[in-house]
Amino acid sequence: MAVARNLSDRGMARAFPGHLLVLGVLFLLGLLVRCLTLGHQSLWLDEVYTVVEASRPLPDLLRALFDPHQGYPLYILSMRVWISLFGSGEVALRWPSALLGAAAVPLLYLFGRRLVGRRAALLASAFLVLSPIAVWYAQEAKAYAAALFLSLGTWLALLEANGRRSARSWGAFALLTLLALLAHRLIAILSLVGQLTFLLLGTKERRGRILLALALLQTLLLLWLGLGQAGAARQFSAPRDLAVVLDAFSQMSLRIRARAPLPGEGPDRRPFLLPFAIAALSGAIELVTDRPDRKRFFFSALVAPGLAFFAFYLVRPLYYARYLLGLLPAYLLLLAFGLERLWRWRVGLLRSGDRGLGVLAGGLFLISSVLVPVACAREVWVHHFSGQPHKEQFREATRYLQDHVHPGDLILVHPNYILPAVSYYAERRPLVPLELHTLGDLLAQGYSFRSFEADMDRLTTGRRRAWLLLAPFHEQTVDPHRWAYEWFTLNPFLRCDEQHWVGLDLYAISFNAERRVGFPQAQIPLEASFGGMVRLFGADVQPFSVPPRAGTPLPLTLYVVGLQPELPRLETVVQLVDERGEPVASVVGEPLGGFLPTTRWLPRDEFLDYYEIPLPQGLGTGRYRIQVGYRRVDAGQAPLLLPDGGQWCTVGEVEIASGSGKP
Repeated sequence: MAVARNLSDRGMARAFPGHLLVLGVLFLLGLLVRCLTLGHQSLWLDEVYTVVEASRPLPDLLRALFDPHQGYPLYILSMRVWISLFGSGEVALRWPSALLGAAAVPLLYLFGRRLVGRRAALLASAFLVLSPIAVWYAQEAKAYAAALFLSLGTWLALLEANGRRSARSWGAFALLTLLALLAHRLIAILSLVGQLTFLLLGTKERRGRILLALALLQTLLLLWLGLGQAGAARQFSAPRDLAVVLDAFSQMSLRIRARAPLPGEGPDRRPFLLPFAIAALSGAIELVTDRPDRKRFFFSALVAPGLAFFAFYLVRPLYYARYLLGLLPAYLLLLAFGLERLWRWRVGLLRSGDRGLGVLAGGLFLISSVLVPVACAREVWVHHFSGQPHKEQFREATRYLQDHVHPGDLILVHPNYILPAVSYYAERRPLVPLELHTLGDLLAQGYSFRSFEADMDRLTTGRRRAWLLLAPFHEQTVDPHRWAYEWFTLNPFLRCDEQHWVGLDLYAISFNAERRVGFPQAQIPLEASFGGMVRLFGADVQPFSVPPRAGTPLPLTLYVVGLQPELPRLETVVQLVDERGEPVASVVGEPLGGFLPTTRWLPRDEFLDYYEIPLPQGLGTGRYRIQVGYRRVDAGQAPLLLPDGGQWCTVGEVEIASGSGKP
């Protein structure tokens, strides 16, 4: 066969030196695209669980290699070694995926040049450099980039073994297949379906065909069992819809959905799929009359595993596009092959005098060859270089909590299995500890709404404030009635904060007392009347560390009461001043974060009002005074004066220690 002869005559070892520069440039380009923004996005939940799994005892990780229920045990074991050497920071965790994702680019060139020629292989490798789905998973601390690399490696080893037919080459293929299965079982099984189909179609001996057919059936059974596990059903169940085939095409092309975007999701980018369809269709048309060995490969690597996956989908609707990542190399080779054939059709048609069709073929080639990389580059820019968040923002949510909670606040993380992600980021700023709590199993037999209310009473008794960090997407699986959300948003408590990030919502309420206990006594009694409108009668200064350090927030609680009906809109000004009276830090805000403006105050109602003074990095050690004042929001921000004509009430002094609370 042509592919086998090509491999025999031009083995990998001899092909490499002549293309060292090309391979090096492709690798560096792939690495550059994947590494420049490795730390821009927060780790999302699955990435944090890589750290959790890798922290298991080493004997457990070794036993997992032989457990058929484990999805990617070799990757987890490798990450344990990596973390022990380079740490568990965001960039460190993602480096292995970035390196393997970049290494797949020259590997695709080595693989593709034996199937579709050098020019098409180079074009396919360039597509892989900018492939949105490949770049996305090369920036995740998950096994997908490793699975893509090993899938390519197994195909390359298979072609080498099929050409040389030596025990050594078949041993290399078997070893790489084993590594691929241990790195990511489902992706490797789909690749193995294609590889066994490739061997089956190329074998003429009856006995060999029977053995390969049995092996293929066994592999399909493994795929069926893998998709049928309860964990898989929970993870990527989907409604039965034949449009999922179009979704797979759109995901492999640009990592976008095939459906129309919902309001707020941005412009409809589906028209950019047209050049991909033109290139793929051109390649498929050419394959009809092309060499048998090339048809055999594309059918085996692209059609057979795709048909197997979607056939199972029709019976058991389980789907996630990333599990088709092993098909990406063949798909990109088909695109490049199709574009090359468009150019050849153009040349042939013009030479034969058919100018109209030649111009049409040339136009299709020009449109597709330009728009495919442009569309890919645009998606990569939007998701990786624009600065816009696209993954669950556990980093931002945790830092916000650490900047705004007070000691003694209740922080409820819901559902409970997102707790490791919050803890991961909280531990990176140990000087601002978070007291994190979770709820039990709300779906447990016998657990009712009364049980839930009893749990909430137990958690909040004696607390002044409570925070709910909620992951709405994950909430659906454990709290379908949304009890936690409604308890925080529908009860007659005082709302004092609300924030929203990608994948996370934060709600805060004030009980305006120590719940079930009563209104507390101020640590620092005060008596100050601002403009005869607001009375400040106490304060609590509650640093997380004693003494507080630069780079951490300094929590301050004010005890206030309105003195007049129909107060104007006022805001509180809190500042930290040095020994010379110069302000070094300040915070300005309306009462309870603007959720309880003074225009809604009733005379003689007492309130607890919360502020956090951000102590700047580099703040020198020494004693500082905390001052509080009030001013009108309108009327030129005119300050309210004290009876002695002053503007500021000194709450107390704090000693700032050396060191830094920088995360």
